[in-house]
Amino acid sequence: MAQSLTPAQIPAAYAQGVKLMEAGKLREAAGLFTQITQIRPQIAEPHWQLGRIAAKIGDSRSAVASLDRAQKLKPRELVVLRDFAVALGVFGDTERQITVLRRLLEIKPDDVAVRSELAIALQYMGDFDEAESQLRRCLALQPKNGTIWRLITAGRKFKPGDPAIAEMQALYRDKSLHPRHRANLDFALAKVHEDIKDYAPVMKHLKRGNEEYARLFPYSRAERETEIANLKAAFEGIDFTRPALEPDPGFAPIFVTGIPRSGTTLGEQIIGAHSKATAIGEAREFNQSVQQALSTGNLGFRPLAGLAPDALLALRKRAEELYRRRFSFGAHCVDKSVQNWHYIGLIRYIMPNARIIVMRRDPRDNLLSIFKNVFAEGTHKYAYRIADMVHYLKVHREMMDFWRERAPGLFTEVSYEALVDDPEAEAPRLVAAAGLEWEDQCLEFYKQKQRVSTLSIAQVRQPIYTSSARAWERYGDEIKPLIAALEEEGLVPDGA
Repeated sequence: MAQSLTPAQIPAAYAQGVKLMEAGKLREAAGLFTQITQIRPQIAEPHWQLGRIAAKIGDSRSAVASLDRAQKLKPRELVVLRDFAVALGVFGDTERQITVLRRLLEIKPDDVAVRSELAIALQYMGDFDEAESQLRRCLALQPKNGTIWRLITAGRKFKPGDPAIAEMQALYRDKSLHPRHRANLDFALAKVHEDIKDYAPVMKHLKRGNEEYARLFPYSRAERETEIANLKAAFEGIDFTRPALEPDPGFAPIFVTGIPRSGTTLGEQIIGAHSKATAIGEAREFNQSVQQALSTGNLGFRPLAGLAPDALLALRKRAEELYRRRFSFGAHCVDKSVQNWHYIGLIRYIMPNARIIVMRRDPRDNLLSIFKNVFAEGTHKYAYRIADMVHYLKVHREMMDFWRERAPGLFTEVSYEALVDDPEAEAPRLVAAAGLEWEDQCLEFYKQKQRVSTLSIAQVRQPIYTSSARAWERYGDEIKPLIAALEEEGLVPDGA
């Protein structure tokens, strides 16, 4: 196809662009679609395809812009609106996402997937009442959908005698219930029984629900060990206490990390309430940049020592570019990705003015909290069996020992228990570790109106509470297999 298209060539060029997309040649496809938009800007389809390409490469800002143009040209095209809603969600513009999802439901009110996505977005924004109302409408359409019940229970605390409990229990007795929906109902009922302080059935439900997910998404301990060994090998020969690059005062990110359910959201929200910081949630931009720069595929990594200063600078610039494609912030964004602890030394090596905070929590509470939750499909595969969770924690601790030796003084460890027990003393320490002056509003993070995307959706909208500390003690003999597995690996806190 000629580089300069004529109007008559547009249909063939569009078809060729689609074929290039299917072949994975996204840049070439984008070039063709861009030419079409320049000749015929009023045609929605090429804008839509450009939005899809931008989403594939992680350019959420461009994806939103292109899909916005497409939906303005075809305001009732379902596939365009769906892609636009997804892009807005990834971009973090939940308010606009909610508007688009409502438009979708005006066109197709019986779409349970869209309505449940609207409910999740409403939960992110703290509107739990309407979220539950939307989920109830989903149940009217799909009364045996256990996932919907799990989403309902995530949005509020239950009290004894709530009619919804009897509804869930009746559905659970239905022998025709699909195993996946039964598993989700197990998680829902575990949450309900915990809310009403009837702890005896909780672990039984959790074990049943987790076993189904473990079957669907098996975890390989050997692969995990190989990945960590290769990552450590890639960092050999580097003195991480001597930065490779000069700091960039315009980009000084704050990383709050740790394994899931260790308190990263609480840490991020406290710091993110500061006037000079912007909480961006669990972003994956830095992890994507590192993978692009170091990954050789098949769990391998090229040696960091082999990267020239120009390549290291490109890695930092790439990370900032990816962050700013999705988020608007000044110098300080707060990224709470639970993957960034893998790269502690590397972060400070190329961004010496970055701050890194690693959250630590009593492993009995930490792993119990993981066990109570369902993660995005295909992620956190270790989360569904006790032995696998303990293995993952052990590998995490070994990696942290590695960084304490190789990157001393380059990160701060914060105890979740200390933070919730004495927030007036510990929160200022946390903010100082982020390189910021104390502001009283940091302890009123729950009053912030921004989007909050976390498994602890309801809890984040409340002041700091202590009820999750030593929660493992409530479960008596049912928790003993977890404690025994932790003790066998030497992971139980001293004096516990």
